[in-house]
Parts: sequence; structure tokens; C-alpha cells
Amino acid sequence: IYTAERKSLTEAGKILLLPVSSISRYITDLEKDMGETLIITVKGKTALTPQGQRLYRRANKLIKSWDTILSDVKVEKKLLRVASYASAISSVMPHFIKKMRFLMPHISLDIQMFAKEDFNKALRAGEVDLGIYAYYDGSQEDKEPDFMYKKVGDYEPRIIIHKDNLANKDFEGREELSVEELYQNIHLENKIFVSTIFMFKDLLVNHRTLTLRPSVGLNMVTELMDVEKGCSIFDVNAMKYGNDNYVFYKVKESKNMKLYTVFFSNSNLYNTSSRVMASIIKSSLKHVL
Repeated sequence: IYTAERKSLTEAGKILLLPVSSISRYITDLEKDMGETLIITVKGKTALTPQGQRLYRRANKLIKSWDTILSDVKVEKKLLRVASYASAISSVMPHFIKKMRFLMPHISLDIQMFAKEDFNKALRAGEVDLGIYAYYDGSQEDKEPDFMYKKVGDYEPRIIIHKDNLANKDFEGREELSVEELYQNIHLENKIFVSTIFMFKDLLVNHRTLTLRPSVGLNMVTELMDVEKGCSIFDVNAMKYGNDNYVFYKVKESKNMKLYTVFFSNSNLYNTSSRVMASIIKSSLKHVL
């Protein structure tokens, strides 16, 4: 419907908050199911075939009928209370809220900030419905047996230090560093620390309180690092630029770190939330938060 009305896969994607590749795939799947060509591209613009026009007229009526049904029964607004860290709330939650409002307009969202331990208590007490948190894959030590965990992403961070920084001499010959060790190194004091990693606090053994610069684009980060000869932490998926000026270290604490949505009951609401969060985190880690 949106592709037909906007005559553009790109414009349909903007409305649906989906990449063009997904819109194209859905239409292709629909064409396979129906055994008909529904849309053709002429001079960069999409147009409906006669079969596509017939489907559009019928589909439009069905959608409008469904909207009328929802209006008639006055669907009760439901509240979804989502808990996470400050880093997630400031970076990925705005995208999550926008997409959930489109997909499930009858749902109201309440975003709350909890440490993982406090979240476990709040979920058990019924104070929140859903959490977005990181856990070590394969380990049950910090997981609750009666909670449901749906993986929505993972990350493998790298510590990046400018080659001219004297800290590299202290770490010479090392392949991996502890985050605690990194922040205690005298040659990195008062230098730039930029984290683009979702759930960064889980990498800190003692949950040290850190003041991090807001996430900015990779170009900006590397320019600042060149000037200040500083340090940064990126997910390996985000490192798509030349690395001649930097030394890269693995992060000890990050092995098998996975991101999950955590909840009690298996419902359409929670499953949809998990799928939405998975798509947002995948996109965020690729393009830098």
C-alpha cells in the first residue's frame, strides 16, 4: 500500500522504518505467493501492474476495515514498561519508541533506568515488563531461571589507542587489555574516551563511574584521537576505517557478550519488542550509536 501510494520503495521504507531491501523482499515474497508481478520500476519510479492495482484496491479496503474494527471496539491502551541502562536509553530507545508506536499504536511506553540487579527485583515485583540487558553467553550465573531471555544482538569491543600515546609501550606485546587496567593507565589520564558500545558498563568489573563523551561519528572520533592522542572503544563491526594510526587490543571482559530482552511471559507484545530491538541494535552497531 505505501509503495503503491508513494511510488517509491525508499519512501515506503521511511514510513515503515525499514530498509529498502526489506520492503523489496516483502513485495517479492508477496509476488511469489500470488504468482503475479505486482510492481514494476520505470525510470526509477515504481508503478503497479494491472494485477497490482487490483490487489491495492482490495488491500486498502481490508486495512481500512481493520482500522474501523479497532476504533469500534476501542482497544484499551496497554502500558509497556521497559528498563535498561542510561546508555541504551539515550541511544537506541528513541528509535525503539518510534518503531513500536508505528507497529503497535495502542501501546504506551514507559522507559525506566535500572542497574541489572535492581531490574531483576523490579521485574519480579511487577514494576517493569521488559528489560534490555547484556549477559555473558553460555553463563547462567547472572540469569534468573524463571525469566525469559531473547537475544537481540551481541558485540565484540576493541580498545583503540593512538600509536603516539605512551600507553602503548606499557602494553607492548599484548593482544588484549582489561578495561579496568586501561582506565588506570597514567598515560591515558585526561585523554579522550569515547564508547559507542551499547551496555558499556558491563565491561567494567567494579562498575567504575565514568564520564564518557557523547557518541559521535567515527570520523569525528578519529579526528579527536589524532589531536589528543587518546583512546576509544568501538565494537568490531563499527571499525570500517583505516587503522594505520592506531593500535588495537581485544577487551578481556567482553568475550561472548550478548544483548537480551528479558521478560516473564511469552506474548506477542514481548516478541514484537524483541524483534524491534534486535533490528535497531544490529543497525546501531554497524553505523555507530
